[in-house]
Amino acid sequence: MLSSEARKYTSGLEHTSRLPEANFCIGHDKMTPPFRSEERLIDAQPKPLGQKVPEPVHERLEQLCDRVHGAGALRRPSKQDMVGALLFGSPSDPSELSNLLDRYGKATVADALLDDSGEDKNIIDLPRRKSGPRSPRAS
Repeated sequence: MLSSEARKYTSGLEHTSRLPEANFCIGHDKMTPPFRSEERLIDAQPKPLGQKVPEPVHERLEQLCDRVHGAGALRRPSKQDMVGALLFGSPSDPSELSNLLDRYGKATVADALLDDSGEDKNIIDLPRRKSGPRSPRAS
C-alpha cells in the first residue's frame, strides 16, 4: 500500500510508466519511487547489477544470445535482456535455488559453454570479444 505522500504523486499520472523522481522517506530509509503495476517489466527503470561472473559464464551468456538470433529472432537480444529474462524465469523455491547453486559450484569450465567443437580438449580458448553491442559470431 502506498503512503499518503506517495499517493499524492500518483494522482493524474495516467500516461507515465514511472512515477516522478522523489525521495519517499520512511524513517531514515529512502526508497525508490513506486512503479505502476501494469507497466511492462522491460520498460521499467533499469538498475545496474554490477556483478562479476567467471569468464566462461559470460561467454555462455553471449552464446545464449547468439542462439536466439540464430534461431530466427529479428535481432540479437542484448545481454541485459537475456540476464533479465533468465532472472525472471528462474525458480523461486529455496530448494530448487539451492540445487542450482550446488550444480553451479561443481560445474567445470567445459560445463558452462554451449558451443562444442567436438574435440576433447583439456585447454579451452574463449573467443576474444569487444565490449558493447554485437552481432552474432560467424560460424
